[in-house]
Amino acid sequence: MTEAAFPYGCTTVIEGRLDTLGASLKVLRYQGSAPLTDGGARHQVHWLELVLAPRSRSITASFSRYGERSRHEPMGDLVFLPAGEEVKLRTDTGPRHTAIVCEIDPGAFRHWTGADPHIPSHSPERLLDIPSGTIRHLMRRLAEETTAPGIASPRLTEALFVQLTIELARYCEAAEDSPEASGLAGWRLRLIDERVADFANPPSLSELAALCGMSVRQLTRAFRASRGSTLGEHQLQLRLEAAKRALAGTASIKQIAFSLGFSSPSRLAHAFRRSFAITPLQYRQRVLRQERESGWKGIR
Repeated sequence: MTEAAFPYGCTTVIEGRLDTLGASLKVLRYQGSAPLTDGGARHQVHWLELVLAPRSRSITASFSRYGERSRHEPMGDLVFLPAGEEVKLRTDTGPRHTAIVCEIDPGAFRHWTGADPHIPSHSPERLLDIPSGTIRHLMRRLAEETTAPGIASPRLTEALFVQLTIELARYCEAAEDSPEASGLAGWRLRLIDERVADFANPPSLSELAALCGMSVRQLTRAFRASRGSTLGEHQLQLRLEAAKRALAGTASIKQIAFSLGFSSPSRLAHAFRRSFAITPLQYRQRVLRQERESGWKGIR
C-alpha cells in the first residue's frame, strides 16, 4: 500500500499500521527522490516520527511563525510537529528511509494530557531533534505491536499510547520552561548515531568521545541525560532492532548475529530474549505466521 506522506510530500510504502484511541501508528518506508526548497507542510493532526536509521543531514526544517527564532536545523531521528503548525523543509534529495510515525488527533492528545502541546518559543528547533529515550522506547514498543502483536495486544497498545502522549506533553512543557537543553547537542547525537550504525565494527567509548570533542566521563554523563540510557545500552538496542528487521527476511539467524557484531548466535539469542522475552526464532515464526494470516484475509 502506498500513499503521499506528510511532511515530505513523497510516496511511501506502509509496512505496518494500527489505530488506537484517536491515533494512527504506521511503519513507513519513504521513497522520495525530488529535492525540496522551503517546501511548506502543515497537518491537522500531531505528527511524531522516529527514524529507524540516521536521517540524511541534508533534510532541514524550521517553524514558519517563529521567523528568525526558528533557524533551519537538521532534523534529528525523533521529530514532533504539532497540528496546524507550518514547517518549512529543505533537502537536496528526497527522504529514503524507514520510520515509525504516530499521528495523534488533537482532541485525543488533549483528553489524555489535559493540554495542547507547546512549541518552545525561545528554541522551537528543540522539537526537531528530541533527545528523550523514553519516547523512543515507547515508539519502538508500539511499532513492535504493529508488526508482531502478542497476547492482549489492543490493551497493551492503548496503555503504551497513553504513556506516549503524556511523555510527549511533559517534554514540550519542560522544553518551554527550560531555555537550556540538557545533555548532548543534536549534532553530537547525530555523529554518534551515524557511527554506531556500523554494527559490524562498533566504536569504543574513547572513539565516540574523541568524535564529539569530549572526555569519556563527559560523554557518558551527557548521553545518559539525552537518551535516558548508557551508550552501551543504546548500541545494543539499535542492534536488536536491526535484528528484528532482519528476522523478517531470509538470512539465517547465524548470518544475522555475525552481521550485527555478535560473537555468536547464542549471544544474540540471549540479548534478544532479555529485551523482548522471546527468542529470535520465535520472533521470526510469529512474523511469518502473521504474514500468512494477513495473506489469507486478503484472499477472502
